[in-house]
Amino acid sequence: MCCGCRFFVSAVPNRRNKKMAESMKGLKRTCRCAEVTKADIGKKVTLMGWVQKSRNKGGIIFVDLRDRSGIMQIIFENGPISEEGFEKAAKLRSEFVIAVEGEVMARSGAVNENLATGELEVKAESLRILSEAETPPFPIEEDSKTREELRLKYRYLDLRRPDIQRNLIMRSKVAMLTREFMSKEGFLEIETPMLTKSTPEGARDYLVPSRVHPGSFYALPQSPQLFKQLLMCSGYDRYIQIVKCFRDEDLRADRQPEFTQIDMELAFVDVDDVIDVNERLLAHLFKEVLGVEVQLPIQRMTWKEAMNRFGSDKPDLRFGMELVDVSETVKDTEFVVFKGALENGGSVRGINAKGQGAMPRKKIDKLVEFAKGYGAKGLAYIAIHEDGSWKSSFSKFMTEEQMEALIKAMDGQAGDLLLFAADKNKVVVTVDKKGNVSITNVDGKKVVFSDISNSFALKYIASLTALGVVNGYEDGTFRPENNASRAEYLKMVLKAMKVDYSNANTSALTFKDVEKDSWIAKVVVKAVELKMISANETFRPNDSVSRAEAMKMLLNSAKVE
Repeated sequence: MCCGCRFFVSAVPNRRNKKMAESMKGLKRTCRCAEVTKADIGKKVTLMGWVQKSRNKGGIIFVDLRDRSGIMQIIFENGPISEEGFEKAAKLRSEFVIAVEGEVMARSGAVNENLATGELEVKAESLRILSEAETPPFPIEEDSKTREELRLKYRYLDLRRPDIQRNLIMRSKVAMLTREFMSKEGFLEIETPMLTKSTPEGARDYLVPSRVHPGSFYALPQSPQLFKQLLMCSGYDRYIQIVKCFRDEDLRADRQPEFTQIDMELAFVDVDDVIDVNERLLAHLFKEVLGVEVQLPIQRMTWKEAMNRFGSDKPDLRFGMELVDVSETVKDTEFVVFKGALENGGSVRGINAKGQGAMPRKKIDKLVEFAKGYGAKGLAYIAIHEDGSWKSSFSKFMTEEQMEALIKAMDGQAGDLLLFAADKNKVVVTVDKKGNVSITNVDGKKVVFSDISNSFALKYIASLTALGVVNGYEDGTFRPENNASRAEYLKMVLKAMKVDYSNANTSALTFKDVEKDSWIAKVVVKAVELKMISANETFRPNDSVSRAEAMKMLLNSAKVE
């Protein structure tokens, strides 16, 4: 066990004047700043921390002393403290590290209701300056507007900010409560190796070269998946670990090279058992950390309901503008946009933008262009005025009764803006959820892929389903077995396209990132023989084309949109 103890952490070191650095020998901190309460009035305390700010009023000096718990106001005035101590107090500046002994008193001046200690102060009787500091390059305060580059350069200062400290303290509390809760549920916390063998997963591995075995590498785990499955096979039926994972992939809002996850595995359970323990863990954390009561069971909805209402399999219920399928309401109209979509097996869906009925036409036109950017042919609208009248881009193609029925179906009220898109279900759902949804509801069928997320393979397989080349079923059992890989999916697609790749000759083409004898190389070669695509010695436009892009080219050649 390693213990990296230090008596105090220096502020920004003052390199120009090193003479003021007193020892804290003989002093022992009695409590943290914000741990002082009214019950301590009249008691002697010893506090240590950083100077947040100092205000010299002549015969009296006010200092806000800060530590991770909060702030305590310290008063220095001649009498309770020696003249030497008062002179030292006059030199205090932001981020000096000090130790103060004094008596807790009720504030004689104005109470600060924004501080937990706003009704208290400590009248200093002795002062030691443990470390002086130069002026910090940015204020140590909440919600800093300082450039991130500067904050990261002085990260040890940035970490002193109260909001950052609260986050880290909360994280620590969450980890502690999680371990406590899971232990009571019969889980064993077991560490798994960090240096391991590379395994095929969703991202690239980070590699660590071996000194003992030159030319060989360890891989950092993307997750403990294999290890926890081994534990299940070994009889450890409930496993938990708060673990680091490493994935070499492009940064996104919810992705970074390394992250920590609460990892668990259970044996001899069903889906409801897994959901139950996770729901109760979340409810416990929200109550203990935030004081929020979470009602259990947590609301659930089917995939179909989520897609129909929100166009996403991870809906935000606060969004409000839910999708409404009005196909049945407009099925008898003569508006060719709606009529054509329905005749082609599509649907008409809308959203109700509450309170936006007065939106200028110019802004509505921008919304139309935005929707077109995600594949829609356009947007139809009904703007309901405050007096109950309305204007619409398509009212001349519908009767007044049909318009009123459509407004009713959309729960349209005075001041609302109703927007409609009509097309194949793919386009409708994509437009209304800003293009975040891959092909999901093709010709009214639900095609579920648990190991392909938002990938080109999912999109093209779903398109092939729509064309009737392959089958997708409403229960989501598209593939013959649940452990079929991405490559096996594509094999199925290509077989359905009547492409025989078993005896293809791969000598004519070169692939920098595709193994010569792999099934994908054989398929591409066979596609060339069938004149589905054309190729020469350099089949790809450039050497950076990926395997996925090569498959896109193949599928595009088969006239799959």
